[in-house]
Amino acid sequence: MSHRWSALLLTAAVASSGAVCARAGQDPAPVVGEQVDTVQAVSLAATTLRVRGTIDEYDLNTRILSLSTQTGPERFPVALTARIRRGSKRVEASDLKSFAGYRAAVRYAESAGIRTVVAVNVLEKAERISR
Repeated sequence: MSHRWSALLLTAAVASSGAVCARAGQDPAPVVGEQVDTVQAVSLAATTLRVRGTIDEYDLNTRILSLSTQTGPERFPVALTARIRRGSKRVEASDLKSFAGYRAAVRYAESAGIRTVVAVNVLEKAERISR
């Protein structure tokens, strides 16, 4: 009996890994005339990276988050499914605009040169350094 369960689990694992590989190889090309939906562009084969910086602005129309980092300004499209938090509380993407000047830790997926934010953790208000 245990041998049958082992065989069944092995078969299920192989079948599901094949489906994942097949999905990862799909081309997330947009329909002609439509803007690429960044949530569609995040593939299973994407590499997840992290960056910290200060939120400069968030554009509601384009869903672009502008962040000042140690290496300079960065712009990231925010996925519709991105998890956005301030401490333990969930934040709507539209509220990111009100956090300009706050530090943030951003996790983003990068696949084939396309970067898409998957999570934002809004931290404390950045202090201005006067010289």
